[in-house]
Amino acid sequence: MYSSWAQEIILCYLCKKPASRFCNNCQVDICLNCINKHAEELDSLSHEIASYRNKKIQLVFSRCQHHSDRRCEAYCHPCKTPVCNKCLIGPHKLPDVEDIVSFVESKKQDIKKKTQELEEKLIPTYKTDDMDFQNKISETTEEYTKLEQEHEALRKIWQNEVDDIFDKFKSMICSRKESDLNTFTTKQALVRKLIPGMIQTVNENKDILNSNKASDITNYAQKETPTQCNESSINPGFAVKIPSLLTKTLQGKELCIEMDNVKATLSRTPLLSLSAEVPYLSTESVFKKAKIIATIATNFNPLCRVTCVGKTKAWISSDKNFITQVDFRGVKSVRDNSITCTHRPLDMSLTRLGELVFSDSRTISIVEQGTVEIFITTPMGWEPRGVCCSRSGDILVSVFNAKRNKIIRYQGKKVKQEIEKDEHGNTIFAEGDYMLFVTENSNGDICVSDGNSDKVVVVDKRGRPRFRYDGTPARRRESFDPRSSGIEVSYSANRLHICTTSTSCLST
Repeated sequence: MYSSWAQEIILCYLCKKPASRFCNNCQVDICLNCINKHAEELDSLSHEIASYRNKKIQLVFSRCQHHSDRRCEAYCHPCKTPVCNKCLIGPHKLPDVEDIVSFVESKKQDIKKKTQELEEKLIPTYKTDDMDFQNKISETTEEYTKLEQEHEALRKIWQNEVDDIFDKFKSMICSRKESDLNTFTTKQALVRKLIPGMIQTVNENKDILNSNKASDITNYAQKETPTQCNESSINPGFAVKIPSLLTKTLQGKELCIEMDNVKATLSRTPLLSLSAEVPYLSTESVFKKAKIIATIATNFNPLCRVTCVGKTKAWISSDKNFITQVDFRGVKSVRDNSITCTHRPLDMSLTRLGELVFSDSRTISIVEQGTVEIFITTPMGWEPRGVCCSRSGDILVSVFNAKRNKIIRYQGKKVKQEIEKDEHGNTIFAEGDYMLFVTENSNGDICVSDGNSDKVVVVDKRGRPRFRYDGTPARRRESFDPRSSGIEVSYSANRLHICTTSTSCLST
């Protein structure tokens, strides 16, 4: 077996003919005929022409920007630029300058250190975090699968008349599962987003370290080097608590199922009863403990909408074309925390990432990094009004057209669901000019304040009506009127924030 090798021909950088010489100072290949041309082209600079046997690989010092007849031999730190010796008697003076070779070596060590940190510490750490999150997602999915299987086994024990109860628990499990998995996937996405950038930085840094051009090193100061992000935003040790289903019987006459603080009981007489321990019905104990903890002067008259941001801040709006942010601790900055809208905002909500979404009579807009962008345009003829960002990331929008009202669920910018009629073809929401205010409860049900019928209408995720509430049997001095005419309630942590027609915001 015979092998053959071909040697690559080195060409002159001037005439592209075979080269036989090398300039050690300029680090270029030249032929015998172009030696004089090369020297004349750069006659003010020194040249060491050598054969390939005496070729030296060394740093190439660029020509000075101010003195083209000289090479840079120093680095001016205040100006952040290489300079020649002639510049040292001008604006660039000691001790603010450093020998270029020393500076390059120092920068190389710095780049090498940062590259080593990325390659040996940060990238392996984030890859480990990625695997940890993947394992947690798998484990969490497996645990929820077991929980769902247990749920279905219990469904067989209970009879068909308790389907509504199990639908509620199923909704709670799915909501918890969706929320917990979203927490892990969000953190995992952050880790996966950081890894490619750091790998790219490592590759770029290695190319710079292998380069023999001083300009590659000196220009590195202009590039932004990635640093380790706040570990608290990732926290791979974060864990979720999987809920459990508890059941018990009472002498064969009663069957009870409970998850967290939600409890349902099935007995022979009456056939089905819901325990008063269900938390969303037990409002009396909550309001007994409620108290006003802050009253914030907003100077808005009227004060129309309040949307809470965490525990201390809220977005508020009036009948003007702007939204501003207030601090429950008494701090308010209109200049830094105000958003100007093209039209008067009708309603607003926050996405899972804390981005503000608001509606006007034409579109749904989103605020990203202080910039307002049109996010959703409703179907022709339908005006957007109420808006709510769900836990799953969908956006619920109430729309109006010639006294007709319905709810549209958007997944991104695409219509995912329309809620207007029940399974019998009857309209769910009353006709009228009042807008529908929409929100989502902890079970994933959609709760709608329908001022046209003076009722609160609740439908499940599939758009099936669950119940309507008209204020009875509560004792009220006035008729039930949920139209939110200047009154809006929002929940954050364990606080109830109430916006009224006065110019103050109450936090209870």
